[in-house]
Amino acid sequence: MTDNHQKILKGDELLQIPATLSLLPIRDMVVFPYSVMPLLVGRSKSLAAVETARGRDNLLITVTQKDSEIEDLRSSDVYRVGTVCRVLQMAEFPNGHAKVVVEGIIRARIKRFYRRRQFYEAQIEIFDETEELAGISEVYIKQLLYYFREYINFTPEMPEEMLEHLHQQGDPYRMIDFVVLNIQAEAHQKQRILEEPRVDRRLLLLLDLLRQMIGHHRVRQDIDQKVQDNLLKNQRNYYLQEKLKVINKELGEEEENASPEILKLEEEILDAGMPDHALDKASEELAKLKKIPPFSPEYTVIRNYLDWMIRVPWQQRTEDRLDITEAQQILDEDHFGLEKPKERIIEHL
Repeated sequence: MTDNHQKILKGDELLQIPATLSLLPIRDMVVFPYSVMPLLVGRSKSLAAVETARGRDNLLITVTQKDSEIEDLRSSDVYRVGTVCRVLQMAEFPNGHAKVVVEGIIRARIKRFYRRRQFYEAQIEIFDETEELAGISEVYIKQLLYYFREYINFTPEMPEEMLEHLHQQGDPYRMIDFVVLNIQAEAHQKQRILEEPRVDRRLLLLLDLLRQMIGHHRVRQDIDQKVQDNLLKNQRNYYLQEKLKVINKELGEEEENASPEILKLEEEILDAGMPDHALDKASEELAKLKKIPPFSPEYTVIRNYLDWMIRVPWQQRTEDRLDITEAQQILDEDHFGLEKPKERIIEHL
């Protein structure tokens, strides 16, 4: 273990980060630089790690567990990249647990993992985040703003002011970390972005994650809409079937004696999407048809009439064309003379 310090400039403050820090393992979440997060700490080694940090410039490293169920951790049970944090506040509860508020400072790689008797410790190497930002395309930044706006739109619990907060972050480093911190992604997805040392690749990973989340939401939204439409259709069909039964009963028709042809015709009438007045008429004609022998001429007339009603596109709508000048021109081209009838047509339009 070494006592060397690594120096970083955070805002106007020059920080000296010890090469060895107490390690605070966290479950199902990832702490990012520039974030302030409350953590519920309950394990004895975790509490000891926080207490040790408070005696060492309030600095520690938070690292996410790969499996949140594991209590006694080994090196392979935690990710190799975490965030150096400053302990801002610690409030102890009567049950022995504590709420610890930490502020993320900078990414760091774990070079060695130590299992001390009282707490975990790690030898770390901080990320070099002084790379040039010239390679970050303005197009990608605009995409990030667009995707985050889309994400906010389908996340009711996230206020629209979050987009304004994103604009205020200033540089791509902080913008990326701000978005990742505030989206409801899995811990392993956030961890992948935390571990990427290059900011341009980090941005591309985030854009890809947002695209996936927005795409999944749209699919769920489409499925929900189809389910809703099917429920409404089933409710309407049930209502129409009950209405048809009542009409048949009023007309004295015994539905159980209906032939397969009549039953199929009845189903087609229900599926045709007729308005109520048309459905009433079709139901009356169908009731008549049930009483007439199939070889009767009247049977054919009623059957043809019902077939016509079924084929009418009741649910389709077209846009009216009410251009008087165009109508007059068409009438003049297609019909020589006939001035009076054409005048009546134009008056009607």
